[in-house]
Amino acid sequence: MKIRPELPADSEAVRAVNQAAFGTNAEADLVERLRVQASPLISLVADDSGSIVGDILFSPAILTGGPDEVFMALELESGIFSGKTGTIRYHAAFAHL
Repeated sequence: MKIRPELPADSEAVRAVNQAAFGTNAEADLVERLRVQASPLISLVADDSGSIVGDILFSPAILTGGPDEVFMALELESGIFSGKTGTIRYHAAFAHL
């Protein structure tokens, strides 16, 4: 599995992953709106031998009136990690969290 930037050709597969992950069109519709309205936008996909099985989208956000927190949403197809093992390594920038 490879994590890579989302390409324009991935949009339908990303929509399908969001629909499967959330069981509704609402999140998929939101992602499409963010592609048009938000900037800068970072969208990465999990590419498993040419099949898009997950995505993560970073969009600008302003948090006020509460504690400093980091928010992250990760969508994956159900069962994609079944039978797989490994280690997750975070970039050094996450060390202070």
